[in-house]
Order: sequence, then structure tokens, then C-alpha cells
Amino acid sequence: MALVETHPLGNGEVELRVEDGYLRVIERGDPESVDAMLAYAAAMERARVRAAVPGVLVVAQRAAQTAAVSDWQAIREARWRSLAASGAERIAVIVDDELAVARVRMAAIAAKAKVRAFVREDDAIAWLLGHPPRRA
Repeated sequence: MALVETHPLGNGEVELRVEDGYLRVIERGDPESVDAMLAYAAAMERARVRAAVPGVLVVAQRAAQTAAVSDWQAIREARWRSLAASGAERIAVIVDDELAVARVRMAAIAAKAKVRAFVREDDAIAWLLGHPPRRA
């Protein structure tokens, strides 16, 4: 696992790491503007292309209280536009619960993005790498 780069992300940072077959994106914070979101998305895509990996795993490590941002809806829309425009074959997002899985699924369909949400990281990695799903 090699550190690709770290970028500021609003009230924190985003770390981009190359794993075996995918780019691991660790979000520690939230973008505070559309421009910050677009800069983060561009850095993520550049790192993915440079590493020549087809998949992306996004792990958000946010504090219980995130900064209140007035244009959160525009930031969210910019995030989904960026995910939809990515050249990644698959993008997995780790979420807290099954309700969040459903929300991400609906947003991904609406945005026509190749994104799928998972509660368990090992399931997300298996999906990214094209392995069969884990049996419950």
C-alpha cells in the first residue's frame, strides 16, 4: 500500500492510497464549497489514472459534528456529477447502515454513476475486484 497524495478537504483532508487493484480514498472532513469538491474529485481521478487502477473505494471518516455549509446541496450535486464522470469501472462507498445503502443506490441511479454502497468494507473490496459476494 503506497501513499499517493494528501489534499486539504474543507475542515480536514483526503488521503489517496493505491491498493492492489483499486484506489482507496479516505475522507477526513467535508468539502466546504463546490470548488473544493471539484478539486478533490479531480485529484482523485488523476491519482486513479496515474495508478492505472479500475476501481475506487471511498471511506469517509467524519467527526460526529461536521461543519454546517450553506451550499451543501450544490456540493452534493457536484460530488455526484464528478462520480458519474469518473473513468473508474466501479466506485464503492462505505456507509453506516442499510438505509444509507438504499439512499446511495437511488442517488447513483439518478446520477447514472457506477457507484455502489456497502456497510462492510470486505464486501466492497470483493465487488471492486469482481469476486463473488460473501455468503451471510
